Amino acid sequence: MKKSWLSIGICMLFLLGCGSSSVKDGKGHSDPDVQSYIADTENNRVLVKDCFYALDDDTTIMEEDGSKLSGEDLEIGMKVMAWSNGIAAESYPCQTKAVKLIVMNDSDSKKEQRAVQAILALAHSLYEKPIILLDGKTSSDGNGFESVLRVFHETDEEVNIYYDFKTEQASIH
Repeated sequence: MKKSWLSIGICMLFLLGCGSSSVKDGKGHSDPDVQSYIADTENNRVLVKDCFYALDDDTTIMEEDGSKLSGEDLEIGMKVMAWSNGIAAESYPCQTKAVKLIVMNDSDSKKEQRAVQAILALAHSLYEKPIILLDGKTSSDGNGFESVLRVFHETDEEVNIYYDFKTEQASIH
């Protein structure tokens, strides 16, 4: 009898351990697949980091404050949190269906949006499309925005571009 209860207890612990591991933030959202910047918008999809997220009528698109948005409201450079349906085509960039996109609309995100737009404009003037924004962040001194891009189909090499918030200029580093 004790072995039965022990077996049941072990099975219960195993099943609990196999449950969803998604963590909820203070607003009830699970962890996103990615939090980054929109590098391209085309044909009802957005390129975020190295994945195209397809948008359809079932995709929830909103700002952090809960204001509803549509796919037409999305702009290059917007900082977003993106959730997918978990199925991705094994291509590069990958392709998946967006379940939810939340646009960050705080003042820092809007400042970073202008930086990403300038960085991508410079990259597009120098290289062929597509440009994949692998990483981007405000510099540690707060004076600029550092980015790492991949120029796909051209060199496949990474390019570092810096945006200076004071001069509003982007340059290759």
